[in-house]
Amino acid sequence: MEYTHAGLAHAKSEGKTLGRLSKTSGEQRADILVKGAAGESTSALARMYEVSRANFLGS
Repeated sequence: MEYTHAGLAHAKSEGKTLGRLSKTSGEQRADILVKGAAGESTSALARMYEVSRANFLGS
């Protein structure tokens, strides 16, 4: 377990991104926020960007 924590700390110190990659780009996320604020439904946005509704519910 110590080696795992040491490896993760080393990767972070080198600026590597940890975890799962996002299914949407930063530009897409900004567009989603604008459309959501304009009244577009979560389900419609999820279909438009081909992701699950759960991707929006946490944000």
